[in-house]
Amino acid sequence: MAGNPILLGTASGGATLVADAGSQIKTDEYGIQRGTIHHNLGDQANAQNKRFKPGSAYSGSLPQFAGFLVDEPADIIGGEGMTAVLPCTYARLDPLFVKLPDESQDIEYRDVQYTDANIATNIPVPHPLLTYKFAAAKRPNQRGTWATLSGAPKLGNYVFYPGGIEGVIGFVFIPLPADRWLCIKENVKPLCGGKLFAIEQQWKATYYFYGLGS
Repeated sequence: MAGNPILLGTASGGATLVADAGSQIKTDEYGIQRGTIHHNLGDQANAQNKRFKPGSAYSGSLPQFAGFLVDEPADIIGGEGMTAVLPCTYARLDPLFVKLPDESQDIEYRDVQYTDANIATNIPVPHPLLTYKFAAAKRPNQRGTWATLSGAPKLGNYVFYPGGIEGVIGFVFIPLPADRWLCIKENVKPLCGGKLFAIEQQWKATYYFYGLGS
């Protein structure tokens, strides 16, 4: 006699989530550890009510997920016999992640008055740029501020020699403020219901004309 498919898992409770033992945890470029657990459900009718709230703590029995938070609500994948699978991604800050910057430069062309009557034109002046990617439990607010940065290279003077000939008198530029950087960009993406944040910041050092020298 034809009828509805047998609800697999009903005997042990179709509303009970059973997690797969296998999992993989990876750290991304922001220093966020992420891992996905597939939760099996015996009855699809309970699937919507079994989804996980972003930001809630992992409460299962897999020890490697201790301290993780739900990043996104679980998807629902229907299976045979009206079963369902709810894959859920969890995240936390990687305690071993080291925040180091990517380095680049921005070139500015300047006209420099080096005596009362003389102006040098189109002098290329490099401004070092540092890009940091990291994660934190608190939303930052550093755009437009100056700071001394961990992992930043030490800034020295820059000398431009006309014609590229070293040893002659050159135009000396110094970083001001010394060894301090200005945050010119800050992108923030909330994760885990706003309990974690993926952050990308760009910092710039600015050079100013100091005088003639070598």
